Amino acid sequence: MAGSNFPLLFSYFSEFYLRDGLAGIAERHPDLNINPNESSVSSSWFQSKNQSGAELVLDILRSRPSRSITYLALGPLTNLAATLRLDSTLVRDRLGLVVCMGGALDVPGNTSPVAECACRPSFY
Repeated sequence: MAGSNFPLLFSYFSEFYLRDGLAGIAERHPDLNINPNESSVSSSWFQSKNQSGAELVLDILRSRPSRSITYLALGPLTNLAATLRLDSTLVRDRLGLVVCMGGALDVPGNTSPVAECACRPSFY
């Protein structure tokens, strides 16, 4: 599954997530990189897909009972927004719960006094 290559509205995430979206881990640990052209990636925990994250979410929602899927967002909500753009009715009717990791409690945020990078777009 591939996530979005860029934010939907504006881009300031590169200063936090860098080019690979994971704070430069691709440069620091090249042994963890996955070659997208290599079809022999094998793991019981990972299955490579040649579709966007939004398309994959829609496929999962169609294949499971209504309200049985929890969407866990570990960063900006770009894929969820893209999924809603593709089929907002399906998402509203079938998605059970959205859980977002982000924010700053009892500490300052990393992009402003009240926001961390994954949540900042929600405040502006």
